[in-house]
Amino acid sequence: MSRRRRRRLRFRPEFWLVCLFASVMPAGVTGSRRPIDLIVVASLFIFGWMVLNKRLPRPVVWVLAVYFLVLGVRVVIELGVFGDARTLLGMAATYVACVVFFVTREARISRRTINWLFGVGAAITLLSQMGILVVTEAYVSGTVDLSGSLVEPETFNLLAIDRFQDTTITVWRAFAVGLTFAAVVARTPLSVKFLGLLGLILQFGGGGGGRSALVFVVAAPIALVFFQGMQKRSRKVGRLFWAVAIAFSFAAVYYVAPVARTTATKEIWTHQERIMQVVVRPEYEEDSVGAGLSGRVATWIFFWEGITSSPQNFILGTGLSQGEAYGESALGQAHNIFLDVWGLTGVVGLVFMVVFLAYVFKDFKGLLSVAPARGPDQLVALALAGSVLFMVQWLMFQATASDRPFMTVFFLLAGLLAPVTRMIQDRRDERLAAGPIT
Repeated sequence: MSRRRRRRLRFRPEFWLVCLFASVMPAGVTGSRRPIDLIVVASLFIFGWMVLNKRLPRPVVWVLAVYFLVLGVRVVIELGVFGDARTLLGMAATYVACVVFFVTREARISRRTINWLFGVGAAITLLSQMGILVVTEAYVSGTVDLSGSLVEPETFNLLAIDRFQDTTITVWRAFAVGLTFAAVVARTPLSVKFLGLLGLILQFGGGGGGRSALVFVVAAPIALVFFQGMQKRSRKVGRLFWAVAIAFSFAAVYYVAPVARTTATKEIWTHQERIMQVVVRPEYEEDSVGAGLSGRVATWIFFWEGITSSPQNFILGTGLSQGEAYGESALGQAHNIFLDVWGLTGVVGLVFMVVFLAYVFKDFKGLLSVAPARGPDQLVALALAGSVLFMVQWLMFQATASDRPFMTVFFLLAGLLAPVTRMIQDRRDERLAAGPIT
Protein backbone atom coordinates (compact mmCIF):
# COMPACT_ATOMS: atom_id res chain seq x y z
CA MET A 1 0.00 0.00 0.00
CA SER A 2 2.78 2.40 0.93
CA ARG A 3 4.60 1.58 -2.31
CA ARG A 4 1.48 2.37 -4.33
CA ARG A 5 1.06 5.67 -2.48
CA ARG A 6 4.65 6.71 -3.11
CA ARG A 7 4.35 5.67 -6.75
CA ARG A 8 1.33 7.89 -7.34
CA LEU A 9 2.55 11.03 -5.58
CA ARG A 10 5.10 12.53 -7.94
CA PHE A 11 4.80 16.32 -7.94
CA ARG A 12 5.13 18.73 -5.07
CA PRO A 13 2.43 21.25 -4.09
CA GLU A 14 4.67 24.27 -4.58
CA PHE A 15 3.32 24.35 -8.14
CA TRP A 16 -0.13 25.11 -6.78
CA LEU A 17 1.24 27.83 -4.51
CA VAL A 18 2.74 29.48 -7.56
CA CYS A 19 -0.67 29.19 -9.23
CA LEU A 20 -2.34 30.87 -6.27
CA PHE A 21 0.03 33.83 -6.27
CA ALA A 22 0.59 34.17 -10.02
CA SER A 23 -3.07 33.80 -10.96
CA VAL A 24 -5.44 34.45 -8.08
CA MET A 25 -3.98 37.50 -6.39
CA PRO A 26 -2.88 39.55 -9.43
CA ALA A 27 -6.10 38.61 -11.22
CA GLY A 28 -8.13 39.91 -8.30
CA VAL A 29 -6.21 43.18 -8.32
CA THR A 30 -6.38 43.77 -12.06
CA GLY A 31 -9.89 42.42 -12.59
CA SER A 32 -8.74 40.22 -15.47
CA ARG A 33 -10.22 36.77 -15.81
CA ARG A 34 -7.47 35.25 -17.93
CA PRO A 35 -4.59 34.55 -15.49
CA ILE A 36 -6.61 32.21 -13.28
CA ASP A 37 -7.39 30.02 -16.29
CA LEU A 38 -3.74 28.97 -16.22
CA ILE A 39 -4.59 26.78 -13.23
CA VAL A 40 -7.17 24.84 -15.25
CA VAL A 41 -4.90 24.58 -18.29
CA ALA A 42 -1.96 23.36 -16.22
CA SER A 43 -4.21 20.86 -14.44
CA LEU A 44 -5.32 19.41 -17.75
CA PHE A 45 -1.71 18.87 -18.84
CA ILE A 46 -0.78 17.29 -15.50
CA PHE A 47 -3.92 15.16 -15.60
CA GLY A 48 -2.94 13.80 -19.02
CA TRP A 49 0.59 13.08 -17.83
CA MET A 50 -0.66 11.28 -14.73
CA VAL A 51 -3.13 9.18 -16.75
CA LEU A 52 -0.41 8.09 -19.20
CA ASN A 53 1.84 7.12 -16.29
CA LYS A 54 -1.02 5.40 -14.39
CA ARG A 55 -0.67 7.65 -11.38
CA LEU A 56 -4.36 8.35 -10.84
CA PRO A 57 -6.95 6.00 -9.28
CA ARG A 58 -8.79 4.09 -11.97
CA PRO A 59 -12.31 5.17 -10.84
CA VAL A 60 -11.28 8.82 -11.12
CA VAL A 61 -9.88 8.27 -14.61
CA TRP A 62 -13.09 6.58 -15.79
CA VAL A 63 -15.38 9.19 -14.23
CA LEU A 64 -13.49 12.07 -15.81
CA ALA A 65 -13.15 10.26 -19.14
CA VAL A 66 -16.91 9.80 -19.41
CA TYR A 67 -17.50 13.34 -18.14
CA PHE A 68 -15.16 14.92 -20.72
CA LEU A 69 -16.77 12.82 -23.46
CA VAL A 70 -20.27 13.99 -22.49
CA LEU A 71 -19.10 17.59 -22.14
CA GLY A 72 -17.30 17.47 -25.50
CA VAL A 73 -20.33 16.07 -27.31
CA ARG A 74 -22.49 18.71 -25.70
CA VAL A 75 -20.19 21.54 -26.80
CA VAL A 76 -20.06 20.24 -30.40
CA ILE A 77 -23.85 19.99 -30.59
CA GLU A 78 -24.47 23.38 -28.99
CA LEU A 79 -21.85 24.99 -31.20
CA GLY A 80 -24.04 24.25 -34.20
CA VAL A 81 -27.25 25.37 -32.51
CA PHE A 82 -26.38 28.51 -30.59
CA GLY A 83 -24.53 31.50 -31.96
CA ASP A 84 -22.75 32.67 -28.81
CA ALA A 85 -19.60 30.57 -29.07
CA ARG A 86 -17.73 32.74 -26.54
CA THR A 87 -20.25 32.08 -23.77
CA LEU A 88 -20.36 28.40 -24.68
CA LEU A 89 -16.60 27.91 -24.50
CA GLY A 90 -16.33 30.00 -21.33
CA MET A 91 -18.99 27.91 -19.61
CA ALA A 92 -17.35 24.70 -20.85
CA ALA A 93 -14.09 25.88 -19.28
CA THR A 94 -15.96 26.49 -16.01
CA TYR A 95 -17.17 22.90 -15.96
CA VAL A 96 -13.67 21.60 -16.71
CA ALA A 97 -12.39 23.19 -13.48
CA CYS A 98 -13.23 19.97 -11.60
CA VAL A 99 -9.97 18.46 -12.91
CA VAL A 100 -8.09 20.85 -10.60
CA PHE A 101 -9.50 18.97 -7.61
CA PHE A 102 -8.61 15.48 -8.82
CA VAL A 103 -5.06 16.47 -9.73
CA THR A 104 -4.39 18.42 -6.54
CA ARG A 105 -5.65 15.64 -4.27
CA GLU A 106 -2.81 13.39 -5.53
CA ALA A 107 -0.11 15.87 -4.49
CA ARG A 108 2.12 16.01 -1.43
CA ILE A 109 2.12 18.72 1.19
CA SER A 110 4.12 19.45 4.31
CA ARG A 111 3.24 21.04 7.63
CA ARG A 112 5.47 23.97 6.75
CA THR A 113 3.59 24.58 3.49
CA ILE A 114 0.11 24.36 4.99
CA ASN A 115 1.11 26.63 7.89
CA TRP A 116 2.49 29.10 5.40
CA LEU A 117 -0.79 29.03 3.47
CA PHE A 118 -2.81 29.81 6.57
CA GLY A 119 -0.46 32.61 7.52
CA VAL A 120 -0.63 34.24 4.10
CA GLY A 121 -4.40 33.87 4.07
CA ALA A 122 -4.72 35.60 7.43
CA ALA A 123 -2.40 38.43 6.33
CA ILE A 124 -4.21 39.04 3.03
CA THR A 125 -7.59 39.00 4.77
CA LEU A 126 -6.53 41.49 7.43
CA LEU A 127 -4.89 43.85 4.92
CA SER A 128 -7.95 43.78 2.66
CA GLN A 129 -10.30 44.42 5.58
CA MET A 130 -8.18 47.43 6.54
CA GLY A 131 -8.48 48.81 3.02
CA ILE A 132 -4.74 48.55 2.32
CA LEU A 133 -5.16 46.13 -0.59
CA VAL A 134 -6.97 47.27 -3.72
CA VAL A 135 -9.44 44.41 -3.51
CA THR A 136 -11.37 44.77 -0.29
CA GLU A 137 -13.77 42.51 1.53
CA ALA A 138 -16.74 44.72 2.25
CA TYR A 139 -19.01 42.19 0.59
CA VAL A 140 -18.09 39.39 2.97
CA SER A 141 -16.85 41.09 6.13
CA GLY A 142 -17.69 44.78 6.13
CA THR A 143 -15.50 47.68 7.13
CA VAL A 144 -13.52 47.26 10.34
CA ASP A 145 -12.92 50.33 12.48
CA LEU A 146 -9.16 49.95 12.99
CA SER A 147 -7.97 53.31 11.64
CA GLY A 148 -9.33 56.51 10.17
CA SER A 149 -7.85 55.79 6.75
CA LEU A 150 -10.13 52.92 5.80
CA VAL A 151 -11.94 52.97 2.49
CA GLU A 152 -15.50 54.20 2.80
CA PRO A 153 -18.43 51.80 2.17
CA GLU A 154 -19.31 53.60 -1.08
CA THR A 155 -15.84 52.82 -2.44
CA PHE A 156 -16.26 49.21 -1.37
CA ASN A 157 -19.40 49.01 -3.47
CA LEU A 158 -17.56 50.27 -6.53
CA LEU A 159 -14.79 47.71 -6.04
CA ALA A 160 -17.30 44.89 -5.60
CA ILE A 161 -19.10 45.53 -8.89
CA ASP A 162 -16.93 42.92 -10.59
CA ARG A 163 -17.78 39.63 -8.90
CA PHE A 164 -14.47 38.28 -10.15
CA GLN A 165 -12.60 40.50 -7.69
CA ASP A 166 -14.88 39.19 -4.98
CA THR A 167 -14.48 35.48 -5.56
CA THR A 168 -10.79 35.12 -6.29
CA ILE A 169 -9.73 36.52 -2.93
CA THR A 170 -12.28 34.26 -1.24
CA VAL A 171 -9.79 31.38 -1.21
CA TRP A 172 -7.45 33.41 1.00
CA ARG A 173 -10.28 34.55 3.24
CA ALA A 174 -11.34 30.90 3.55
CA PHE A 175 -7.93 30.02 5.02
CA ALA A 176 -8.23 32.85 7.55
CA VAL A 177 -11.79 31.95 8.55
CA GLY A 178 -10.91 28.27 8.85
CA LEU A 179 -7.97 29.08 11.12
CA THR A 180 -10.19 31.30 13.26
CA PHE A 181 -12.80 28.58 13.70
CA ALA A 182 -10.17 25.94 14.43
CA ALA A 183 -8.54 28.07 17.13
CA VAL A 184 -11.88 28.20 18.98
CA VAL A 185 -13.22 24.70 18.27
CA ALA A 186 -9.99 22.73 18.71
CA ARG A 187 -8.51 21.85 22.09
CA THR A 188 -6.14 24.79 22.18
CA PRO A 189 -4.72 26.96 25.00
CA LEU A 190 -6.74 29.95 26.18
CA SER A 191 -4.30 32.33 24.47
CA VAL A 192 -4.98 30.69 21.11
CA LYS A 193 -8.73 30.76 21.71
CA PHE A 194 -8.47 34.47 22.48
CA LEU A 195 -6.74 35.06 19.13
CA GLY A 196 -9.46 32.98 17.46
CA LEU A 197 -12.21 35.10 19.01
CA LEU A 198 -10.37 38.26 17.97
CA GLY A 199 -10.22 36.94 14.40
CA LEU A 200 -13.92 36.08 14.53
CA ILE A 201 -14.79 39.64 15.58
CA LEU A 202 -12.70 41.10 12.76
CA GLN A 203 -14.09 38.73 10.14
CA PHE A 204 -17.78 38.66 11.05
CA GLY A 205 -18.24 41.64 13.36
CA GLY A 206 -17.80 44.39 10.79
CA GLY A 207 -21.40 44.71 9.68
CA GLY A 208 -20.94 43.12 6.25
CA GLY A 209 -21.71 39.72 4.85
CA GLY A 210 -24.81 38.10 3.44
CA ARG A 211 -27.55 36.10 5.08
CA SER A 212 -25.68 32.91 4.19
CA ALA A 213 -22.88 34.08 6.51
CA LEU A 214 -25.26 33.66 9.43
CA VAL A 215 -26.04 30.12 8.31
CA PHE A 216 -22.32 29.43 8.03
CA VAL A 217 -21.29 30.72 11.48
CA VAL A 218 -24.00 28.55 13.05
CA ALA A 219 -23.61 25.36 10.97
CA ALA A 220 -19.81 25.24 10.49
CA PRO A 221 -18.73 24.81 14.15
CA ILE A 222 -21.43 22.19 14.69
CA ALA A 223 -20.25 20.29 11.61
CA LEU A 224 -16.60 20.44 12.69
CA VAL A 225 -17.35 19.11 16.17
CA PHE A 226 -19.78 16.48 14.88
CA PHE A 227 -17.60 14.99 12.14
CA GLN A 228 -14.48 15.07 14.24
CA GLY A 229 -16.29 13.15 16.97
CA MET A 230 -17.74 10.45 14.67
CA GLN A 231 -14.90 8.04 15.46
CA LYS A 232 -15.36 8.63 19.20
CA ARG A 233 -18.61 7.15 20.54
CA SER A 234 -18.36 8.57 24.05
CA ARG A 235 -19.41 11.99 25.35
CA LYS A 236 -22.01 12.62 22.63
CA VAL A 237 -24.04 14.96 24.84
CA GLY A 238 -20.94 16.92 25.84
CA ARG A 239 -19.84 17.38 22.22
CA LEU A 240 -23.32 18.50 21.21
CA PHE A 241 -23.50 21.03 24.05
CA TRP A 242 -20.03 22.38 23.15
CA ALA A 243 -20.94 22.70 19.47
CA VAL A 244 -24.23 24.49 20.15
CA ALA A 245 -22.53 26.86 22.62
CA ILE A 246 -19.88 27.79 20.04
CA ALA A 247 -22.50 28.24 17.30
CA PHE A 248 -24.58 30.49 19.58
CA SER A 249 -21.51 32.59 20.42
CA PHE A 250 -20.57 32.99 16.76
CA ALA A 251 -24.14 33.97 15.86
CA ALA A 252 -24.11 36.55 18.68
CA VAL A 253 -20.95 38.16 17.27
CA TYR A 254 -22.57 38.30 13.85
CA TYR A 255 -25.77 39.78 15.28
CA VAL A 256 -24.09 42.50 17.33
CA ALA A 257 -21.41 43.40 14.73
CA PRO A 258 -19.28 45.09 17.42
CA VAL A 259 -16.65 46.63 15.12
CA ALA A 260 -18.90 47.95 12.36
CA ARG A 261 -18.03 51.53 11.42
CA THR A 262 -21.68 52.36 10.93
CA THR A 263 -25.00 50.67 11.66
CA ALA A 264 -25.52 49.96 7.97
CA THR A 265 -24.01 47.39 5.64
CA LYS A 266 -23.36 47.65 1.93
CA GLU A 267 -27.10 47.22 1.32
CA ILE A 268 -28.21 49.57 4.15
CA TRP A 269 -29.35 46.58 6.22
CA THR A 270 -27.99 45.93 9.65
CA HIS A 271 -27.18 42.38 10.73
CA GLN A 272 -30.22 42.41 12.97
CA GLU A 273 -32.42 43.13 9.95
CA ARG A 274 -30.66 40.43 7.94
CA ILE A 275 -31.33 37.86 10.63
CA MET A 276 -35.01 38.80 10.61
CA GLN A 277 -35.02 38.39 6.83
CA VAL A 278 -33.85 34.80 7.28
CA VAL A 279 -36.78 33.82 9.46
CA VAL A 280 -39.53 36.24 8.38
CA ARG A 281 -41.14 36.43 4.95
CA PRO A 282 -40.92 39.89 3.33
CA GLU A 283 -44.02 42.03 3.69
CA TYR A 284 -44.41 42.51 -0.05
CA GLU A 285 -44.42 39.53 -2.36
CA GLU A 286 -42.54 41.38 -5.08
CA ASP A 287 -39.61 41.80 -2.68
CA SER A 288 -39.32 38.07 -2.03
CA VAL A 289 -36.86 37.40 -4.84
CA GLY A 290 -34.23 39.70 -3.40
CA ALA A 291 -34.71 39.56 0.34
CA GLY A 292 -34.33 36.93 3.00
CA LEU A 293 -34.32 33.20 3.01
CA SER A 294 -37.79 33.21 1.50
CA GLY A 295 -36.34 35.12 -1.45
CA ARG A 296 -33.84 32.31 -2.11
CA VAL A 297 -36.62 29.74 -1.72
CA ALA A 298 -38.79 31.65 -4.19
CA THR A 299 -35.95 31.64 -6.73
CA TRP A 300 -35.30 27.93 -6.14
CA ILE A 301 -39.01 27.16 -6.71
CA PHE A 302 -38.95 29.22 -9.91
CA PHE A 303 -35.95 27.27 -11.15
CA TRP A 304 -37.50 23.94 -10.22
CA GLU A 305 -40.61 24.82 -12.20
CA GLY A 306 -38.44 25.69 -15.20
CA ILE A 307 -36.44 22.47 -14.90
CA THR A 308 -39.59 20.33 -14.77
CA SER A 309 -41.42 22.30 -17.45
CA SER A 310 -40.26 19.94 -20.22
CA PRO A 311 -38.37 16.65 -20.60
CA GLN A 312 -35.62 18.46 -22.52
CA ASN A 313 -35.01 20.94 -19.68
CA PHE A 314 -35.08 18.13 -17.14
CA ILE A 315 -32.64 15.85 -18.96
CA LEU A 316 -30.41 18.22 -20.93
CA GLY A 317 -31.02 21.67 -19.46
CA THR A 318 -31.23 24.93 -21.36
CA GLY A 319 -27.64 24.66 -22.63
CA LEU A 320 -24.23 26.01 -21.68
CA SER A 321 -24.55 28.78 -24.24
CA GLN A 322 -27.28 30.37 -22.16
CA GLY A 323 -24.92 31.22 -19.32
CA GLU A 324 -28.00 31.79 -17.18
CA ALA A 325 -30.74 29.19 -17.33
CA TYR A 326 -33.77 31.36 -16.56
CA GLY A 327 -33.35 35.09 -16.98
CA GLU A 328 -36.48 36.13 -15.12
CA SER A 329 -35.06 35.06 -11.74
CA ALA A 330 -32.59 37.07 -9.69
CA LEU A 331 -29.53 37.54 -11.93
CA GLY A 332 -30.86 34.68 -14.06
CA GLN A 333 -29.43 32.13 -11.63
CA ALA A 334 -30.81 30.05 -8.78
CA HIS A 335 -27.95 30.85 -6.38
CA ASN A 336 -27.55 27.15 -5.66
CA ILE A 337 -24.95 24.96 -7.34
CA PHE A 338 -27.28 21.98 -7.80
CA LEU A 339 -30.20 23.91 -9.32
CA ASP A 340 -27.93 26.10 -11.47
CA VAL A 341 -26.06 23.10 -12.87
CA TRP A 342 -29.34 21.24 -13.40
CA GLY A 343 -30.89 24.23 -15.16
CA LEU A 344 -27.96 24.62 -17.57
CA THR A 345 -26.77 21.05 -18.14
CA GLY A 346 -29.76 18.92 -17.11
CA VAL A 347 -29.84 15.91 -14.87
CA VAL A 348 -26.86 14.45 -16.77
CA GLY A 349 -24.59 17.30 -15.71
CA LEU A 350 -26.07 17.30 -12.23
CA VAL A 351 -25.10 13.66 -11.68
CA PHE A 352 -21.46 14.42 -12.43
CA MET A 353 -21.45 17.48 -10.14
CA VAL A 354 -22.90 15.36 -7.33
CA VAL A 355 -20.15 12.78 -7.90
CA PHE A 356 -17.43 15.46 -7.76
CA LEU A 357 -18.84 16.96 -4.56
CA ALA A 358 -19.19 13.45 -3.10
CA TYR A 359 -15.42 13.04 -3.54
CA VAL A 360 -14.95 16.36 -1.72
CA PHE A 361 -17.23 15.21 1.12
CA LYS A 362 -15.39 11.89 1.34
CA ASP A 363 -12.05 13.69 1.66
CA PHE A 364 -13.59 16.08 4.19
CA LYS A 365 -14.73 13.20 6.41
CA GLY A 366 -11.40 11.43 5.93
CA LEU A 367 -9.45 14.45 7.14
CA LEU A 368 -11.52 14.88 10.30
CA SER A 369 -11.43 11.15 11.00
CA VAL A 370 -7.63 11.19 11.28
CA ALA A 371 -7.46 14.44 13.25
CA PRO A 372 -5.99 13.78 16.70
CA ALA A 373 -7.77 14.81 19.87
CA ARG A 374 -5.40 17.71 20.42
CA GLY A 375 -2.20 19.29 19.13
CA PRO A 376 -1.01 21.10 15.98
CA ASP A 377 -2.35 18.43 13.61
CA GLN A 378 -5.84 18.83 15.06
CA LEU A 379 -5.61 22.58 14.50
CA VAL A 380 -4.51 22.10 10.89
CA ALA A 381 -7.26 19.55 10.16
CA LEU A 382 -10.05 21.68 11.60
CA ALA A 383 -8.70 24.83 9.93
CA LEU A 384 -8.65 23.27 6.47
CA ALA A 385 -12.07 21.66 6.99
CA GLY A 386 -13.47 25.02 8.08
CA SER A 387 -11.96 26.65 5.01
CA VAL A 388 -13.74 24.22 2.71
CA LEU A 389 -17.03 24.73 4.57
CA PHE A 390 -16.68 28.48 4.03
CA MET A 391 -16.46 27.90 0.28
CA VAL A 392 -19.36 25.42 0.33
CA GLN A 393 -21.50 28.20 1.81
CA TRP A 394 -21.11 30.06 -1.49
CA LEU A 395 -22.01 26.95 -3.46
CA MET A 396 -25.31 26.62 -1.63
CA PHE A 397 -26.43 30.26 -1.58
CA GLN A 398 -24.58 32.21 -4.28
CA ALA A 399 -24.40 32.21 -8.08
CA THR A 400 -21.26 30.10 -8.58
CA ALA A 401 -22.16 27.62 -11.35
CA SER A 402 -21.28 30.23 -13.98
CA ASP A 403 -18.36 31.68 -12.03
CA ARG A 404 -15.18 30.09 -13.40
CA PRO A 405 -12.76 31.89 -11.03
CA PHE A 406 -14.68 30.78 -7.95
CA MET A 407 -15.11 27.17 -9.08
CA THR A 408 -11.39 27.02 -9.86
CA VAL A 409 -10.26 28.24 -6.43
CA PHE A 410 -12.90 26.07 -4.71
CA PHE A 411 -11.63 22.89 -6.35
CA LEU A 412 -8.04 23.98 -5.71
CA LEU A 413 -8.73 24.38 -2.00
CA ALA A 414 -10.81 21.20 -1.71
CA GLY A 415 -8.01 19.30 -3.43
CA LEU A 416 -5.80 19.91 -0.39
CA LEU A 417 -8.02 17.76 1.88
CA ALA A 418 -6.53 14.42 0.81
CA PRO A 419 -2.84 15.53 0.87
CA VAL A 420 -3.24 16.97 4.37
CA THR A 421 -4.96 13.74 5.49
CA ARG A 422 -1.98 11.72 4.25
CA MET A 423 0.41 14.14 5.91
CA ILE A 424 -1.30 13.68 9.29
CA GLN A 425 -1.40 9.89 8.84
CA ASP A 426 2.29 9.76 7.92
CA ARG A 427 3.25 11.87 10.94
CA ARG A 428 1.20 9.61 13.19
CA ASP A 429 2.79 6.49 11.71
CA GLU A 430 6.26 7.96 12.24
CA ARG A 431 5.50 8.65 15.90
CA LEU A 432 4.14 5.13 16.39
CA ALA A 433 7.18 3.62 14.67
CA ALA A 434 9.51 5.62 16.89
CA GLY A 435 7.86 4.12 19.97
CA PRO A 436 7.74 5.59 23.47
CA ILE A 437 10.72 7.58 24.66
CA THR A 438 12.40 5.94 27.64
